[in-house]
Amino acid sequence: MTIEFRLGGHPEKVVTFSLSPLLEAVCALEAIVNPRAHPLQLHWVLETRKRLPPSLLSEIRKLGFAYRDWQLGFFTPRPREGVPEFHEELADIERLPLRTFVEECARAFTPWEAERDPTWDEVMRDEATQAMLLRHAERLDPRYVEACRELIGNPDRLRTRLVDALGQFWERVFAREWERIRPALLADVDRRSRRLRETDVWTVLHEVAPDGRVVRDRHLLTFHRLPEHVVVDVSPTRPLLLVPSMFTRVKSRVECDPPWQPCLVYAYEGPLLRPPAEPPVALRRMLFALAHEARLQILKLCQEGPKSTQELARALSLSEAAISRHIKILHDAGLLQARRDGYYVLYATRRDAVERLARHLRGFLG
Repeated sequence: MTIEFRLGGHPEKVVTFSLSPLLEAVCALEAIVNPRAHPLQLHWVLETRKRLPPSLLSEIRKLGFAYRDWQLGFFTPRPREGVPEFHEELADIERLPLRTFVEECARAFTPWEAERDPTWDEVMRDEATQAMLLRHAERLDPRYVEACRELIGNPDRLRTRLVDALGQFWERVFAREWERIRPALLADVDRRSRRLRETDVWTVLHEVAPDGRVVRDRHLLTFHRLPEHVVVDVSPTRPLLLVPSMFTRVKSRVECDPPWQPCLVYAYEGPLLRPPAEPPVALRRMLFALAHEARLQILKLCQEGPKSTQELARALSLSEAAISRHIKILHDAGLLQARRDGYYVLYATRRDAVERLARHLRGFLG
């Protein structure tokens, strides 16, 4: 089944770009507690774990239900003018009605096979619902049981813990990281906004969400995600936010559940997500020519002085035909030069061969 975004007759009016320091910090927390899903951030995770106080790292893991396998909806950014401050977004969580906070957190502890998400009254008062939430918390990670008990018995304290952990993580680690990556994310938004003006919404949506399906004639963007069919109507008052992220673990992450803002978080195409540059032909030929023991021995012998195919065949105990094939590869790669002396053709290693190889390799590696 699918998630279906309906963009209406004027899609350019219902799609907008945004940045979110809170969302990016939450994606980074997911990388810390689930590094296997974030291979591009592995070195950052290892270094960051060393810098975090053990007590804070422990708390981040205990609260992983909020961001490890699924991100709670209240981390979704809201439409704003300009780039919000982290603490401005964090304050939005503090101001959430407690009922909304509880019901969203309960979704993280609700098994997929449940018919529906539990309500506030069920979480607070229904023993069967509470037992289900606790069992699933234990199944997800025994460290989550404490948070689940707080959700049932003291949700205000759980919210305070979550807000405090996010604030400490920001102050100790992520504020500096955000200053480093913010210009690149802004540049990406600027570039794609220009693309949107130069082409159309559907082209840009296809670029930022290659795992989605654009249906232009029906004004739809669809994703195969959920077991049920979900339809999301976006409008100028409730636009679809496109948010670039360095730390998201998937190419495009979709938020579509009310009351949260429709949102598409897409992976910033940093160097590791772009196709690598093609090595130049000359470098490929040289490296291929060198990747054989016999050809390396031929280069060594021809470095000592010009040699004929007959001499090389005798020295290496190979047939003249085999030597000729190796010589052709070395010659085509520019590593050998030939000169005729009467009946014989003599081969010598080019004096600048090593320097040329090093120059091509340095040029490719930058």
